[in-house]
Amino acid sequence: MLKLCDVPDTGLFVAPGFEFWAEKPETWEDPWFSRFIPKYRVMNESELPPTCSWGIAYETVCINVPRYLKWLTEKFRYLGGTLKHEDTTRIEDLIDAETEVIVNCTGYGARFLGGVEDANVYPTRGQVVWVHAPQVRHTVTRLGTVHEDFTYIIPRDDGIVVLGGTYQANDDTLQPDPETSEAIIERCLSICPELKVNGKLDIVKHKAGLRPTRVGGVRCEAEWRSSGNGRRALIVHNYGHGGYGYQASYGCAQSVLAIVEAEMGGKGHHSTSIAKL
Repeated sequence: MLKLCDVPDTGLFVAPGFEFWAEKPETWEDPWFSRFIPKYRVMNESELPPTCSWGIAYETVCINVPRYLKWLTEKFRYLGGTLKHEDTTRIEDLIDAETEVIVNCTGYGARFLGGVEDANVYPTRGQVVWVHAPQVRHTVTRLGTVHEDFTYIIPRDDGIVVLGGTYQANDDTLQPDPETSEAIIERCLSICPELKVNGKLDIVKHKAGLRPTRVGGVRCEAEWRSSGNGRRALIVHNYGHGGYGYQASYGCAQSVLAIVEAEMGGKGHHSTSIAKL
């Protein structure tokens, strides 16, 4: 994804990233990504917000999600892909005379889709506040002692900054809660007061969404399935990424491709295979 930051219209850009803790974790170890992320370091005490005593810095990638999805769709079409919208209640219904591979990326829908109905999938609610603050060009995260206790600030390339957040397992409420929004704003201002200009915060909107989380983690595996008319197709499941879908997307896509090549190679199939997403 770092390479895509140099490609026009992707909505991606490189930015400084900071993570803070109120206290240094008792069993501190450098995070897994410290081995390859640019400019990783432990921060000096003088660089930390007043409410924090431990922090790390690095370079990261920020994503303007609507722009990025538009770019991916255009790239898909440019490479010969086509989009078709239709309703289905069972995954086997997608198997027809042309179908050889189905990649199941249904996210939270995998809990309800017939033929999958994975009870391990559950929603994790996230609420955010969008503000207009083009002066903020770095990410900030403040972590607590439990996974649910975290605050984050993520800028986009159009001047919008996303303030979060919440991590509410098994909560599918999509209506933003005013008290939660106030708490998010208060927490974010405590670690990034420069969000305000002349003492004012330019609020754009309040939003809530659902992360497609899964007990046991991501499901990325193959399954051969037959339709009612006896036709057989390869299904590769790829869902359950929770809040890490974008950062895991390229690695999971490579895993899916490797699975397809291994499974179809064993059947003597080649690149003429028709895939459905």
